[in-house]
Amino acid sequence: MLGKTAIGGVIITQTKETTRIAEVERSIVRRSANSGRLLSTGLWACALFATLNVVLLIAFNQSRNFWNSAEINAARKSGNFAATSCFKNWSMFLWGLLGPAEKVLDSGVSKLSAIDKPDVILLGSSLVYMPLWFADHGDTLPVESSYYFRSNALEAKCNSAKKLFDLSVPLMNASDAYRLVNSALKGDSHRPLVLVYGVGPRDFYDALFTQPRSTMYFEFLSTLSDFTTNRETYFPTGFDELEYFGKHAYTLFDRRVELLTLGKSAIKELLHLNRPVRTSGFDGRRTTEY
Repeated sequence: MLGKTAIGGVIITQTKETTRIAEVERSIVRRSANSGRLLSTGLWACALFATLNVVLLIAFNQSRNFWNSAEINAARKSGNFAATSCFKNWSMFLWGLLGPAEKVLDSGVSKLSAIDKPDVILLGSSLVYMPLWFADHGDTLPVESSYYFRSNALEAKCNSAKKLFDLSVPLMNASDAYRLVNSALKGDSHRPLVLVYGVGPRDFYDALFTQPRSTMYFEFLSTLSDFTTNRETYFPTGFDELEYFGKHAYTLFDRRVELLTLGKSAIKELLHLNRPVRTSGFDGRRTTEY
């Protein structure tokens, strides 16, 4: 017994039990209010996160036609660029989200578009461009070799002056070459007189992939037709197509390696731990830009 309280002439006996019950009720009310606020905050956070992913997904996939800034064109020359520049220029940031091998292919396609009616185009993997680089530069093999896209030695062997372009890129498979020809060599201005495709056993390694869409360059070379008229080739079932879209819709996760690489390199540049450095080349080797 704690005491008696008179309310409106009625005496109410207050015990320890009633006091404890009142305290529990007040605690429940407070927790309910806090839970409501947390739920509301959580829903807003999820909505913001989903919106960010959707915006980044649309921007990344629709911005390639506008990658013509001076910063991007400079980076396409050798693959070297300051990571801090990606956080100052939106287009540069989106280009920086490409994987190392995708950057090489993007550079090659961009340089090819500037050549009117090439006479000869070489196609293949590193089995093609590495010997051509060695023929021009000797035994050294810097990261920039994958961004070379030409062969002075081979041009000198031609009977007459020819516009020769080497579109071979690292880790290209036969299916990638087929898709690249259908996308990059369209139109009379880009169709060469001669197309030379250098292959070796490893270029058919995609025959061992569980899915035809598992190659290095599928996403970069994919077009709307891959999901419509050619969908049975790359997506045998509706679940396969849904799985692909589900995986790539989460852009922050899909490009997590590129985001972490950009952030890490930018921090180092800001702290002056090294000169502007970026991972370039398909094997992840690093090169310093002086």
